[in-house]
Amino acid sequence: MKQTPEGENVLRKFSVPVLNFNANDYIDMIDWNEPKLKRYEPLLTKMLPDAEIETIAKTGKAPDAQLFKVPCHSQETERCVRLVTEASGKVYGLEERHGFVLARIKLQQAMKKFDTKSQFKM
Repeated sequence: MKQTPEGENVLRKFSVPVLNFNANDYIDMIDWNEPKLKRYEPLLTKMLPDAEIETIAKTGKAPDAQLFKVPCHSQETERCVRLVTEASGKVYGLEERHGFVLARIKLQQAMKKFDTKSQFKM
């Protein structure tokens, strides 16, 4: 647990950055020198409970050796990336994208897969 420049003792604090819509490049849409932005939580620790974060902060060691063994290049992960990319191109907003992904997964589970035309009988 670290003390912030404002004197707060916090484990996790997320603040939405101010976007510069006049930027010429997407990387310039956020002022990365803003002090609040230096406190983003890494994606790998978002799934950990506060107690584990405190333990890691105090001891300097992760209690679980599986913590950093995240499959980021599995076939399933690549499918999810493709699906979320497709959803981002078709709908706008977090909830709409999530709904699109869930609907697509449900549809894929409901539809039967046929390998040949001879298996398709009505």
